[in-house]
Amino acid sequence: MFPMTPRSAALATLVLAATTMLAAPALADDWPGFRGPDQTGAIDARGLFEGAGPGLERAWQTAAGPAYSSLAIKDGRVLTLSSDDTSDLLVALAGRTGTVLWQRVLGPLTPGHDGSENGPSSTPTVHGDRVYVLAADGRLQVFALEDGAPLWQADVHAIEGLDEPDLPPGHQAGLEGGPGIPFYGHAASPLVVGELVVVARGTSPAATLAAYDRETGGLRWTALPGKIEYQSPIAVRDQASGETRIVFWLDQQLAALTLQGEVAWSCQAPENTSASPIPVEDGRFLLVGERDSTLVDASAASAAAVASDGATPAAEGGAACATLWTSRKLKGGLSSPVVHEDTIYGFDRGFLTALDLETGETLWKSRPPGGNGLILVGDRLAIFASDGHVVLARTSREGYQEEARIRATERQSLTWPAFADGTLFVRDAKGIAAVRVTDQPMQLTRQAPPLIDGTRLAELIRAAQASDRPQLWVDHLFRSHSTFPLRESLATGQGQEQVVHFLYRDGDGELEDVGLTGAWLPGGQEVGLARLEGTDLFYRSLVVDPKLRIEYGFRLDFESIEVDPLNPRRVPGLFGGQRSELLPAEGTDPEVLAPYRGEHPGTVETFTLDSAARGEEREITVYVSAGQPAAGTARPLLVFANGDSWLRAGGVVNSLDHLVESGALPPMVAAFVPRNPQVWFLEEDGALMPDMSRLITDELLPQMRRRYGAGTEAKSTVLVAEDWTSSLALNTTLGHPESFGAAAVFSLPYDIGRTDELFDLAAAAAPGSARIFLGWNRFSGGDGEATAFGASRAYFAHLRQQPGIEALGGERFDTEGWGSRRLHVLEALQALLGD
Repeated sequence: MFPMTPRSAALATLVLAATTMLAAPALADDWPGFRGPDQTGAIDARGLFEGAGPGLERAWQTAAGPAYSSLAIKDGRVLTLSSDDTSDLLVALAGRTGTVLWQRVLGPLTPGHDGSENGPSSTPTVHGDRVYVLAADGRLQVFALEDGAPLWQADVHAIEGLDEPDLPPGHQAGLEGGPGIPFYGHAASPLVVGELVVVARGTSPAATLAAYDRETGGLRWTALPGKIEYQSPIAVRDQASGETRIVFWLDQQLAALTLQGEVAWSCQAPENTSASPIPVEDGRFLLVGERDSTLVDASAASAAAVASDGATPAAEGGAACATLWTSRKLKGGLSSPVVHEDTIYGFDRGFLTALDLETGETLWKSRPPGGNGLILVGDRLAIFASDGHVVLARTSREGYQEEARIRATERQSLTWPAFADGTLFVRDAKGIAAVRVTDQPMQLTRQAPPLIDGTRLAELIRAAQASDRPQLWVDHLFRSHSTFPLRESLATGQGQEQVVHFLYRDGDGELEDVGLTGAWLPGGQEVGLARLEGTDLFYRSLVVDPKLRIEYGFRLDFESIEVDPLNPRRVPGLFGGQRSELLPAEGTDPEVLAPYRGEHPGTVETFTLDSAARGEEREITVYVSAGQPAAGTARPLLVFANGDSWLRAGGVVNSLDHLVESGALPPMVAAFVPRNPQVWFLEEDGALMPDMSRLITDELLPQMRRRYGAGTEAKSTVLVAEDWTSSLALNTTLGHPESFGAAAVFSLPYDIGRTDELFDLAAAAAPGSARIFLGWNRFSGGDGEATAFGASRAYFAHLRQQPGIEALGGERFDTEGWGSRRLHVLEALQALLGD
């Protein structure tokens, strides 16, 4: 076991760099770097699947500190990057036991933010007896494989003679800015080719790549100005010249370099910030971006370079790369596909997808097994699934064919498997596991059927299936009911259960797949609906607690999520748009959510706050309720962070009108502070958060008191926030007790970059200095610690132990979403400000 951050609990929302090369699979006992022995994501492994199996068995598991680094295996050693509370680490383990052999500090801890874990992201590369690592801060470090002894290092940002401005660490550089450290730290993997080790430097007007002597660390050359973030260079054998080329996919440019750092050829390419090109035979490259994938033919550019003796630099463009096809059915950049024979296999935003290599035609998509990482072992797909399972599946153009699965880690990850010595190695943010391939077949768990026996819908579906006119049965079903989804009670051995039947009608007959989405589903995982053949009906039956309010949507053909057209109830979606809502079996809308039709609504206006703390203007929306405060008192002041969302999705102005008129809340004033859409993540949980706190405490509060008569007492000044803004609200409230005496926060993110600081601030609070209402929902996409549920529960327990904090709130038996938040915030305000 080696160190792990005690409070880190999150899933990453962004996968970082990939070094991928799909050439012929290699027969090798090692996996010496990212994507295997040839950077292909493939290994021959002949003879491995000749027995009766395949099966899987877990050989060992060990704890690991958080990181996004994948695994390298060489001479029985497993190497990866990790982290502890203070440092980024390079760790070597014994491949057969998981025992730590040695570890070395790479530099200070790379803090997680905006959904990412703490820790580094690059994967080490092993060549000979050396380990090459690009640390998150941009230092290329080299160690001895045997004992981890440091050999040399070079800072890719400190290269003399390059015409580029200096930038502070952490700067998200643009072309005009020079090679700053990318937003999530350097994540590209070193490429060892010939006598060189080549690394990506980051966006630069001078050079995005640097090559060093792999033995001495001496700088050999720099090349390719342009815009990049996390992508890695790859090495390919050039078809036209027969020589090794270094190929790099910059933003809107695909370029090949000689080993001397000269541009051999270059052509226009799609936008790109993190993916590497995937070479296919005959000079073709598969480019998988955020919005689509493109197969390009660079053979003409390569041949032109040879014919002109290499005189086709990027500035002249050279011969164009021909676009052979473009598909939106494989995209996202969260994993690199593999190619087997004439088929591409990859994940399209979590859905396993097969495309025809020659045409780009979609052959099939599959909801199971879910995930992001896969490699090709022989003729099998080895997949690190979304629930922490390792899965083996056949390569087939006919559909997904799972053969074996076993749980390897506690939760999902965005890393790729590695393979060596008959064993698959995987890691998540908390541990590393080794899973052996065996010849013992496995009994696979049957997926839950779309129908539940004993229900009336099951009887109707089976009758329709036996009929030669099944559509008549479907039409009868919809004539007989007017409220959807359908509910019915089912007697079981445990008593009565509520079954909900989710139905979708494909009026045009063009859909191939419909999925049900919602944070309340087991593990937050989407489930598929079944189609009744010969009809327009998709259906799925699930047991749902009758006391639970749910928000859901239908994903159509693995793409967009739509509301249920049969259900008129709508709530704002967490990320925009709308979701359908199903109330508890005996639930009704509270009156406070009904449109206010009283005679004394509050007033809403805006003013421009010229902020010196942020160096910009903010348009502040202000609500002033009707009525006058009691004699000798002033109006309480509410400040809503991410105010536009509270106004649009939370509907709080309408609800406050109701509560003030009923006397449940005193007359008040509320300020709604909008996000800056360009840097909100830095303001709410990053480097700009102190500035944002000053905007609120030093600039906004005095204006609200002068303009609107808001009270000056901290105890009646409340900061309201949700999700990512919770970090800003808690840091501001606990760090400025003279300004805020209370906070109402909802659903802490599963990983707040300043979690340790939040724990420390709560522990240091003076007696009676703060009242914190922390609310969360039982269903927020899973029930583990890596969810809003787990993070909120842990922090609430900590708050309740602090003598300086009055902790209020707790868990609601509800589904995460604005439908819940708009109720939860009213409960919080009554607890903090009501009589």
